[in-house]
Amino acid sequence: MQNSNMIECYDVGGTWTRVALFNEKGSIIRKEKERTLNDFCSQIKNLSKALDSKAEKLSVSVPGPVRKGVLLKAPPLGVEHKIDVKKELSTLNKKVYVENDLKAAVEAELEFGAGKHCSDFYLLTISTGIGAGTILNKQPIKKTSGEFGHNVIERRKEFS
Repeated sequence: MQNSNMIECYDVGGTWTRVALFNEKGSIIRKEKERTLNDFCSQIKNLSKALDSKAEKLSVSVPGPVRKGVLLKAPPLGVEHKIDVKKELSTLNKKVYVENDLKAAVEAELEFGAGKHCSDFYLLTISTGIGAGTILNKQPIKKTSGEFGHNVIERRKEFS
């Protein structure tokens, strides 16, 4: 399949890894999900091969801090060491983008979601964990002043 204007987007979470294939207008062409594996880079490689999209770009969001395509750690995934995600996935695509999942969600809301109609808003994500971001004057607040990070929700009912 020749999709030069397509983008493959992966959201690696503590429970699920989701993939969506988007066209240049931001419409979803195809989407899949499967339980997140320990080796999520190999999982993405397998999902990408199954899609056979020949996408122009590959985007990956992960639950942890990212610097220059390197995931520094991701406690929700049990990752306590650096993983060069961009390098690991470079065999799939020349243009690989890796970002923290909350930052990616904020950017997507600003460009494609309800946030494109608002100059100020607060984004709360609830999934395996809870994350939040604040946007003022169309700009995300950086560092920890407007984000309380990724907090894992306790699933056990053991209360004192």
